[in-house]
This record gives sequence, C-alpha cells and structure tokens, in this order.
Amino acid sequence: MAVTARQVKNKRDSDGVLTGRAGTVYDIDIKYKTPDGYKHYTKKGFTTKKDAQQHEAEMKMKLSNPAYSPTQNAQGRMAVKDYMPDWLEKYGKVNLRPSTYESYKSIINIHINPNIGHVQLREITPAMLDDIFKKMYDKGLSQTTVRNVHRVLSVSLEGARKYRYIEHNPARDVLTKFGQQGKTPDPYTVQQMQQLMGHVSGTEWELPVMLGGMYGLRMSEILGLRWQNVDMEKRTFAVVEQLPFRLPAGTTIVEQMAAVKGKGADNAGERVLPITEATRPYFERHIELQIRQRELAINGGGT
Repeated sequence: MAVTARQVKNKRDSDGVLTGRAGTVYDIDIKYKTPDGYKHYTKKGFTTKKDAQQHEAEMKMKLSNPAYSPTQNAQGRMAVKDYMPDWLEKYGKVNLRPSTYESYKSIINIHINPNIGHVQLREITPAMLDDIFKKMYDKGLSQTTVRNVHRVLSVSLEGARKYRYIEHNPARDVLTKFGQQGKTPDPYTVQQMQQLMGHVSGTEWELPVMLGGMYGLRMSEILGLRWQNVDMEKRTFAVVEQLPFRLPAGTTIVEQMAAVKGKGADNAGERVLPITEATRPYFERHIELQIRQRELAINGGGT
C-alpha cells in the first residue's frame, strides 16, 4: 500500500507546528515507471490519512505524465541556511543592484536564518512563515521590514520550486495581511520646485537638486554624471555611470564608476535625456562655477 502509518514522539499539527505530543503520521511511497526504469516518489509526515491519500492521488496523476518531473529529494532536505547563500549568489549577482543584494543578504542573516535556518526546505509551511511575521510585529518592527522579509522568502522559495527542490512555494499561502504600503509622497508642484530651487540657487547644490527634481535621477546617478557624457551642442546628456555602491572609508577620488543597472554590451541601460530650455541654464552655471573654483584653487596655491 502506498500510504503507511508511522508513530512519532513529536507530531506537528495541521499548520505544521510541533505539538510536543506523540501521535500518528502518514507517509506515501509511489512506485512509477520512467524511460530509465522504475523510481520511487516519497513524502512523509502527513498529519491525517485523508491528506496523505489526497496527495497520493494527485501525485499518481502527475507521475503518469511523462513531462512531469518530481521534486529532487536530496535538495529538498537541504536546510534553509545552506540553500539561501547559494540562491543569493546565483540569483542576486545577476538580477539585483549591489545595494539590493546587500539588503537581501542582511534580511537573510538577521530575520530568516535565526528563525528557520535549521528547517529543511520541504518542511517549511505557511504557518511557520506567518509565525515569523507575527514575532517581527510583536517586536515592533515596521510593516515595511516585515514586507521585505516576505519578499525575500517568496522570491527565494520560488527559486527552490522552479529547481524542483520543493513542490509548492509556501510563501504564497501565508495568511498575514501586509496591507497597503505607506502612501507614496506626492511629487512637487511647479511652485514647490521653484521654491526649492530658489533655496539652492547659486550654490554647488543647484545642479544636483535640479537633476533629481526635474529628471528623477538617483543620487548615485547624479554623482556618477561626468561632463564627458554631456553634449551641450546637441543638448543631451547620457546616464551611463553611477557611483559604486560600496566605497572604502575615506575615499576622496573615484577612478572608475559603476555601470547603471541593465547596461550590457548593447548599452541597454543607457539613458539619453534632453537638456531643455528650462534646464540648460543650470548646466551652464555649473560649468562657470567649476571654472571659478579651479581659478580659486590655482590662485590659492592648489592644483
């Protein structure tokens, strides 16, 4: 028989939480035929016989489909703390900005591994994840922090599902409601932007504030903008570089900028933006400001 009963000393309840009490669990073992011969699909620890029989029927249907590939048992037994670094290296290095990569790494080390790092991938349940989120809220952590932890769990476990380490992504079935994020601040009105520019007019902050407020550039992109990427005759500038995410303490000169996200051999990440009649004076005044600063440095004995 494919479904067998087994006695355990510490049975989990229907939510997957250990009860501390002995009880009966049910395992399934299905023998199925493949082009390479007969194989076995096993899954253990169902809390009720009905759940085991339902899963058995579902898997028999799936395994009768030659295109179906069952989960890889060895990887499914991998502990979360062992899976996460490998996943982050494969997924994060390619898909995430350096700052986001470090954020994911921090979330894994601070919030995920201390809670379920010892748990096998295949043993993670939605109830376990809901329990993590409840503990975070009880500690007074913000909804944004809890939401970010859920996002990392959801993306990483989806990777495990796609690799066939687990059958389902438990992060999809959590009961925790995160609600709406904080309201996105309204953009400045024309009058507010004019007022802000009035405060920085004639200072070295004038151009950076304008680039952020009127073009929406990130701070790293503003700091990575160089005159070699500005064409005053054609009235355009290209956002092709940005300040590297992590610089050694005390750095005063950056010899090499980082590429903007998405930039590859085909310059897919490059953005060429227009220098309009409204923004051109800011570029011109910044050029004049830098010329005056160089003159002052020379006259003062600088280089």
